[in-house]
Amino acid sequence: MDNTNASFQTSFIPKKPLAEERVVAPRHTSIFSFFATLIFFGSLASAGAIYFYQANLLKTNADKSAQITAARNSFQPTLIKTLEKLDRRITDAKSLLGNHIMVSPVFDALQINTLKSIQFTKFSYTTPVDPSAPITIHMSGKARDYSSIALQSDQLAKNSNIHNSLFSNLALDAQTGTVSFDLEFTVDADLVRFKNHLDDFSAQQSSGTIDMTQQTAVQTTPVTTGIPASGSSVPPVSPTQ
Repeated sequence: MDNTNASFQTSFIPKKPLAEERVVAPRHTSIFSFFATLIFFGSLASAGAIYFYQANLLKTNADKSAQITAARNSFQPTLIKTLEKLDRRITDAKSLLGNHIMVSPVFDALQINTLKSIQFTKFSYTTPVDPSAPITIHMSGKARDYSSIALQSDQLAKNSNIHNSLFSNLALDAQTGTVSFDLEFTVDADLVRFKNHLDDFSAQQSSGTIDMTQQTAVQTTPVTTGIPASGSSVPPVSPTQ
């Protein structure tokens, strides 16, 4: 009986494993892949934010435009047209005042600096394209003799408002002995700009003593200055000598 039991001995320990064990190798993530993934999702988030922000701006712009249209429609169209016309007129008036020439300061300078032996018979001026450039004055007249012209030239040179004075076309009249001449000089633009004399003009207007000699001369056609022409016995205006 012992022999029988010995022949049927069994072992409960398996000689081979029932299932093969799988060994999983560790996965190594590259740092570049991590940053690339991070940038990718960041780009998606930024694109989404920009899209919603743009949509919000468009909506806000549409709302503001609707508000402006509603406010514009609330005004009277006739009143708006009237105000626009008034604004254009005010702008044109400012432009005219800014470019208007007032020659009375030139007459004042000539009145102070004209010699007894000099008479002016013609006066004109030209304005340059540049509003800040000097104004050129053209005049004609008669002198008692050549020395009077020389003295007059020296007298004009002393005046701070008159620049580059030049006498030309001197001609002796054999019958009267007088010398005719042409005179050209320049004055600063600020001296003859009407806007620079508004305070004086307003003061004269308020006091009722507006000087009517402030009318400007024609630029293209020479005109007389009110000083007597040749052959007249009336003396020149306010001489200095």
